[in-house]
Amino acid sequence: MTNNFGLPEFPSSEPIVLSHQKIFQEIFLINPPTISDMIFANLLGWQRYFNYQLSAYQNFLLVFSRRQKEIIFLPPLPSGGSLSACGPDLFSVIVELTNRSRQLGLNPLWRYFPDAYLNYLKDKPVKYFPERDNFDYIYQREELTRLSGQKFAAKRNLLKQFQRLYQYEYEPVGIKNLSEVYRFIRQWSRTRPVLNSELIRAENQLAISLSRNFSFLPLSGGLIRVAKKIVAVTLASLVQKFQYPDGIFPTAVIHIEK
Repeated sequence: MTNNFGLPEFPSSEPIVLSHQKIFQEIFLINPPTISDMIFANLLGWQRYFNYQLSAYQNFLLVFSRRQKEIIFLPPLPSGGSLSACGPDLFSVIVELTNRSRQLGLNPLWRYFPDAYLNYLKDKPVKYFPERDNFDYIYQREELTRLSGQKFAAKRNLLKQFQRLYQYEYEPVGIKNLSEVYRFIRQWSRTRPVLNSELIRAENQLAISLSRNFSFLPLSGGLIRVAKKIVAVTLASLVQKFQYPDGIFPTAVIHIEK
C-alpha cells in the first residue's frame, strides 16, 4: 500500500534520500517545522548514522531511526492536512505503532515531541519528560550581531580578543570552497581524538552529505581565514517558515559549527 507521496506503509520503509525533499516541502507549507531535528538537511545528513527511514501510516508521514532492536520515532508529520486536523488521531497512531513495533520484536521510543504535539496528549495515559541535552538553542539575529548586555559579555570579549590578535577575512561558503571546507572539518576531527570517534565519523559523513548536496538544499554558510587558511566554518539551512510559540519566523538552523 502507498499514500499520496508514494511511500510504503509501515512497517515497510525506505531510507531518506535527496528526492524526498519535495515531500517535506509540501508538508511544511501547511505545518512549518518546530524543531531542528526535522529539518530535511539534518535528516539527510545524519541518515547513515541514525539509519533514518520514511513510512506512511494513516494521515501521517513517519520518520524513524532503526538500529538493531530499537526503533526511535520522531514526531509524525501530518500528511493529510494541518496538525489541528490530524492531531486528534495522534494518540491512537502512537499506540498502534508502539504495539506493532513490539510485535516485530522492536523496542519503540518516541522522541523530540514539541509542545504543539504534547497538547494532544495531555489528557492521555502517557508519560513524557524533557531531554535537556537535546533542546534547541534559539538566538535572535539582532542579539548576535550586537552582542550587547551582560548575557553576551564573554562572547564579546572573545571577539574583541580575536580581532586584536589576528588579521582575518570572512568568506561565504560556496561551490568553489566546499572541498576545502570538508578538508578543514576532517582535520579538525583528527586533532580531537578524545571525542567520541563514532560521532566524529558521523559528523564527517554529515559534512560529506551537505557538501555533495549543497546546490540542491537551502544551505548557506560562512568561513573565516587567517593567513589564507580556514580557521572556522559554519553551515546552516535557511528555513523561511519556522514555527515558534509566538509566531512563524525565518530561521537559520546550524548544522556544522567548527
